[in-house]
Amino acid sequence: MGYTMKNWLERLSAKNWPSVERASVAASARLRAEQLSPIVRYTPALMLANVFNALALLAAFWGEPCFSRAVIWTAAVILTASYIYLGRRAHALLAPTRRRAGAMIRATTNAFALGACWGALPLFFFQGASPGVQVLIACLSAGMLCGGAFTMASLPAAAICFASPIAVASFIALARAGEKDYLLSAAVLVVYTSVLLKGVLTYAGQLKARVLAQIETEEKAGARMQKLQESSFSAMGGMVSSLAHEVNQPLSAATTYLNLTLRLLRVEAAARNVPPEETVQNALAQVSRASEIVARLRDFIMGAEPERRPVSLHAMIEEACAHYSAAAQKANVKLKLRLDAREDCVRADSVQIGQVLGNLLRNAIEAVEKQPQRIVTISTMTSEGDFVLTRVTDTGTGISEAVKDELFTPFTTTKHAGMGIGLSVSRSIISAHEGKMWAEPAPGEGASFNFTLPLAGKEDRA
Repeated sequence: MGYTMKNWLERLSAKNWPSVERASVAASARLRAEQLSPIVRYTPALMLANVFNALALLAAFWGEPCFSRAVIWTAAVILTASYIYLGRRAHALLAPTRRRAGAMIRATTNAFALGACWGALPLFFFQGASPGVQVLIACLSAGMLCGGAFTMASLPAAAICFASPIAVASFIALARAGEKDYLLSAAVLVVYTSVLLKGVLTYAGQLKARVLAQIETEEKAGARMQKLQESSFSAMGGMVSSLAHEVNQPLSAATTYLNLTLRLLRVEAAARNVPPEETVQNALAQVSRASEIVARLRDFIMGAEPERRPVSLHAMIEEACAHYSAAAQKANVKLKLRLDAREDCVRADSVQIGQVLGNLLRNAIEAVEKQPQRIVTISTMTSEGDFVLTRVTDTGTGISEAVKDELFTPFTTTKHAGMGIGLSVSRSIISAHEGKMWAEPAPGEGASFNFTLPLAGKEDRA
């Protein structure tokens, strides 16, 4: 099987000097685009420089014996430069997918063709030329070698294909002259070319590292945005779940009262032990409470300040325990109250603090429902700095080390179907009330979730 120039160029271009890891097709395509971009951008200027340099040399060959050959060489340079420029214009009009197809091979092939034209200059015209023309040939060869290599440095394959014919031909021309000064110049050329190509490869490596680092940064940013969007949907689901749980209790109570009203209306007025008006009023009160819960949760989500009024913390605790007494009895959990705080009047939004107490009680009941000892204790005590401390302690398995440090971080949960936002929302509510919330191991086994609330001022209690 033959090994053609096209095969060699394909392998050279595929290497990318240094090669692109096959991490992703998108990353490889992005790197190729960044490599080709400066070459495409500088192509018109580079081709124009080739034409002017070739014409300048043709003028220098005027009157020389090799002028006719110089005309042929100049025409070859101009035709090659024109072909490359017009090819760039034609490909710019194509669709992006067709434009990208084979772009690396085209750039490498064009660079080799142009380098071969300039390599022919010292190889066929240096020997036998006048000293002045030799100096011009040396200057332009060095200039094209350096300028072309750095212009194409983003694509090392193209830079090497352009610079190699010029460097090799110049070395042969100098070595063939046989004189000491020319041989020294040939040695300097080898060093010069080596440093030049090393600089090209270094620049290409830095370009590759920069592009891949940028891609990695963009991918991480995209992943963070996706996670944020997913978290937003999860938070929305968690809020809906929390809202449904909070609203379900007063609506269930309202339904019970309305069913009782229907039964009362079916019996004689004299046989009724409760007036229907009273049960209807109770149902209306529960519906009003559900409406208030929705309004408070909406205000909390929108960032509104809580409606803080002087309220009895003990009364709110007793109310929360009454709401969860049925769930506790069903799970065979004993609720204990130790309300030892000397003062319990706090400035608080009763609905939001009720949500905090309800969330902590629900978590505690779920934590102990599979334990041999099922006790949940709610205690209060006066704390330093005119605060009242509330503890919700359970006899469960305690706080897992895996989530200990992120217990109040949104979406952290140990429950199979939990959303992981209850504690985060509860801490936010307590913080909005100028209090603090934290968790700690309970004596023996279990966990204690604690929060403080500032006591109401004397003017509020009056």
